[in-house]
Amino acid sequence: DIMKEGSEILVVSDNADLTDKAYGKSLVDGKVWVDGIMSRKKQVVPPLQDSLA
Repeated sequence: DIMKEGSEILVVSDNADLTDKAYGKSLVDGKVWVDGIMSRKKQVVPPLQDSLA
């Protein structure tokens, strides 16, 4: 969301701690809002990859 300067990430995973490890935010009903995340390539994917390692 460009106006709110953030992204809502929808997650389907057996790992409930995935977003907490990647972004420091807990899932709520399979979603998490992350302030300041605007680029999928540069800001969404790298933290997810690191949390899976």
